[in-house]
Amino acid sequence: MRHIVIISISILLLSGLAFAQEDTLILLGSTEVGGYAVSACNKHAFLADGGIRVINYSDPYNPDTVTRYTEPAHDIDIRENLAYYVGDSLYIRDISNPLESRQIGSCCYWGYSFRVHVFDTLALVTHTTAPQIVILRIIDISDPTDPQVLSTNYPTGDGWWSRMDVWKKDNYVYWVDWALTQRHGMT
Repeated sequence: MRHIVIISISILLLSGLAFAQEDTLILLGSTEVGGYAVSACNKHAFLADGGIRVINYSDPYNPDTVTRYTEPAHDIDIRENLAYYVGDSLYIRDISNPLESRQIGSCCYWGYSFRVHVFDTLALVTHTTAPQIVILRIIDISDPTDPQVLSTNYPTGDGWWSRMDVWKKDNYVYWVDWALTQRHGMT
């Protein structure tokens, strides 16, 4: 028997916790909060909702907000015990103890970020400096206390923040935009 905890977001609404048993999903509990993105680590959901809302789901029947981080946040990606999230900058936070977490690094730049994807020692960050001016930054996070911009790219597309995303698979970076989808090789 396989049990998988699922945290679902339905159009800016964290709707609940469920587990899969064969082909059936069973709702265990819920908490109504708005947000843009969610990632989970150690029985805590980290919801980007303008800041970061931390929801403890160790009791899946009663998930509960336990703390908030105030740095601006629109997207979040967690690797091991580090949370990488973006708003007006890339922030890196040690979340090994979510109630006593601390920001350990940041990478500041002008503009507002909307998506972050972390792999290996790199973070891919999409952001805009003005309507329809879109930037893809590749940031070295090998030292999370001192992230460094390695590359600044200007992919084509319509550039509206709510319609862009980036992902890395194999040796390619995929840029998704409302107007087009691109694939760029990466070495």
